[in-house]
Amino acid sequence: MKKFTVLLSVVFLIIIFTSITSHCQTTTDKNKPFVTIDVSGGMDLPLLDLKGTGPLGFYNFQDYGVSAGPSTAINVKVAVLTRKMLQLRLYAIFGYAHFSNDGAAGIDIPAVPVGWPPQNKSFSYLNGGTSYIRINQPYTGLGFEYAQYTDRDAKSSFNFGLDVVASVITGRAYETTATGEETFNTLHGNFRVGLGFNLFWNYRFSNAVGINLGSRAQWSNIIGKSSGSSDESGYVFLNDEANQTVNFQLSNSRNLAFVSFFGGISFYIGKR
Repeated sequence: MKKFTVLLSVVFLIIIFTSITSHCQTTTDKNKPFVTIDVSGGMDLPLLDLKGTGPLGFYNFQDYGVSAGPSTAINVKVAVLTRKMLQLRLYAIFGYAHFSNDGAAGIDIPAVPVGWPPQNKSFSYLNGGTSYIRINQPYTGLGFEYAQYTDRDAKSSFNFGLDVVASVITGRAYETTATGEETFNTLHGNFRVGLGFNLFWNYRFSNAVGINLGSRAQWSNIIGKSSGSSDESGYVFLNDEANQTVNFQLSNSRNLAFVSFFGGISFYIGKR
């Protein structure tokens, strides 16, 4: 993960340097921003196998049991090509997605032992108690954005971005019995690589500040899927790769995706 982050940083810095150099020589229209920083927050809706009805689906390898949750992101964009009514930008996005859900009752699962899960066992809810699951997904991506301006003053633009995104998917599932005894199991930090797509609208109130409204779709685990038995008490793996030697219910690989709806403030630096 560290090597991947360093590589992204180096590529990002090289392109910024190249952009700044060309910026000093360009004679194109100067009404458009050179650097744009979008700060936003909103709501995430899980899709595909990430979406579920509660912790039982997570433990039975049917899905990941979660529903909607809050999101936040910072998107730093640098213009690399500017024309009369458009810009092409390189961007780096740093975001956090959070998902959670409650179960109908508790589940008879203590802190799992090494070697969990059992090969041919499924689980059910108890008569009483509570259960709760959360999945956290910090991510960072690097991509290109096309901005189409809608007015001569370059205040309003529709933006379309595509990025390669790296995520670290973690979380925890809690079980509370009818007597109030609580146990929990923790997801290892699972590194995955996927794709993200942004579609949104910007409006500049001044040369320095504006607003943004839009959506983001992300498929987080295209690359890096794996499954395995627990190697530490109380810890489980994401188990998103088909592997029936781990559990008979893992007959298909599972896909984690979500869509975000967001709004926020944009800051503009320089002109291009």
